[in-house]
Amino acid sequence: MVYKFIYDRRLDTQEGNSYGGAQELNTVPYFTVKDDQGITYSKVYNFIYPVDEKGRTILMQDVKYYSNRALSNALLKWQKGGQASSGKFNTSAAACFMAPIEVRPISCEQTDEKNS
Repeated sequence: MVYKFIYDRRLDTQEGNSYGGAQELNTVPYFTVKDDQGITYSKVYNFIYPVDEKGRTILMQDVKYYSNRALSNALLKWQKGGQASSGKFNTSAAACFMAPIEVRPISCEQTDEKNS
């Protein structure tokens, strides 16, 4: 299925608090407001994700952390007059690390008190 781009109509132009830039990891934009009694209410956007035939949406996979050895060191050497960098990431074990990831249940918390 091909999805049509909807620039300037969805989350790329909507205001909100996210306190992080990684929706696929754990953070989504939201609004909060307190009423006269001090109760906090939150509104999260209505997200619609494509799903596969098993009803799954894959938001994240194969997360790698890269060190300076992956690309930065080669660029710095080139900048100082050394051999031109290929621009390719060094994916050796010395340059990157595959992060362990796991699935956890969704939780929505506004305070230290856990919601069920």
